[in-house]
Amino acid sequence: MKFLDPTIDIAFKRLFGNNAKPEIVISFLNNILELPPEAQICSVIITDPHNQPDTLWLKKSVVDVRCTDQQGRNF
Repeated sequence: MKFLDPTIDIAFKRLFGNNAKPEIVISFLNNILELPPEAQICSVIITDPHNQPDTLWLKKSVVDVRCTDQQGRNF
Protein backbone atom coordinates (compact mmCIF):
# COMPACT_ATOMS: atom_id res chain seq x y z
CA MET A 1 0.00 0.00 0.00
CA LYS A 2 1.35 3.43 -0.94
CA PHE A 3 0.70 6.58 1.05
CA LEU A 4 0.68 10.17 -0.18
CA ASP A 5 2.73 12.82 1.62
CA PRO A 6 0.10 15.45 2.58
CA THR A 7 2.76 18.17 2.66
CA ILE A 8 3.00 17.99 -1.15
CA ASP A 9 0.47 20.31 -2.81
CA ILE A 10 -1.04 17.77 -5.17
CA ALA A 11 -1.37 15.13 -2.42
CA PHE A 12 -2.99 17.64 -0.06
CA LYS A 13 -5.47 18.64 -2.75
CA ARG A 14 -6.28 15.02 -3.59
CA LEU A 15 -6.87 14.21 0.09
CA PHE A 16 -8.75 17.34 1.21
CA GLY A 17 -10.21 18.60 -2.07
CA ASN A 18 -12.45 15.64 -2.75
CA ASN A 19 -16.19 16.39 -3.03
CA ALA A 20 -16.93 12.67 -2.68
CA LYS A 21 -15.54 12.67 0.89
CA PRO A 22 -16.46 16.05 2.48
CA GLU A 23 -16.22 14.60 6.00
CA ILE A 24 -12.41 14.53 5.67
CA VAL A 25 -12.07 18.28 5.04
CA ILE A 26 -14.81 19.09 7.59
CA SER A 27 -12.97 17.16 10.30
CA PHE A 28 -9.64 18.72 9.31
CA LEU A 29 -11.01 22.29 9.40
CA ASN A 30 -12.87 21.82 12.69
CA ASN A 31 -9.71 20.48 14.34
CA ILE A 32 -7.28 23.01 12.88
CA LEU A 33 -9.55 26.00 13.59
CA GLU A 34 -10.36 24.69 17.10
CA LEU A 35 -13.97 25.75 16.73
CA PRO A 36 -16.32 25.50 19.74
CA PRO A 37 -18.97 22.76 19.54
CA GLU A 38 -21.77 25.20 18.68
CA ALA A 39 -19.80 26.67 15.73
CA GLN A 40 -18.50 23.48 14.11
CA ILE A 41 -18.43 23.33 10.32
CA CYS A 42 -21.16 20.98 9.13
CA SER A 43 -20.94 21.31 5.34
CA VAL A 44 -18.43 22.31 2.69
CA ILE A 45 -18.57 23.04 -1.01
CA ILE A 46 -15.25 22.55 -2.75
CA THR A 47 -14.77 24.27 -6.08
CA ASP A 48 -11.68 23.76 -8.16
CA PRO A 49 -10.91 26.59 -10.59
CA HIS A 50 -7.74 24.91 -11.92
CA ASN A 51 -6.96 21.63 -13.62
CA GLN A 52 -4.80 18.94 -12.08
CA PRO A 53 -1.27 18.87 -13.52
CA ASP A 54 -0.42 15.93 -15.74
CA THR A 55 2.60 14.94 -13.65
CA LEU A 56 3.67 15.27 -10.03
CA TRP A 57 6.56 17.49 -11.12
CA LEU A 58 4.28 20.33 -12.20
CA LYS A 59 3.18 22.60 -9.38
CA LYS A 60 -0.15 24.37 -9.69
CA SER A 61 -2.79 23.78 -7.07
CA VAL A 62 -5.65 25.96 -5.85
CA VAL A 63 -8.69 24.80 -3.88
CA ASP A 64 -11.57 27.08 -2.94
CA VAL A 65 -13.71 25.96 -0.01
CA ARG A 66 -17.02 27.43 1.10
CA CYS A 67 -18.06 26.32 4.58
CA THR A 68 -21.30 26.51 6.56
CA ASP A 69 -21.27 26.16 10.33
CA GLN A 70 -23.99 24.81 12.64
CA GLN A 71 -25.38 28.32 13.10
CA GLY A 72 -25.90 28.72 9.34
CA ARG A 73 -23.01 31.16 8.83
CA ASN A 74 -21.03 30.89 5.59
CA PHE A 75 -17.31 31.54 5.23
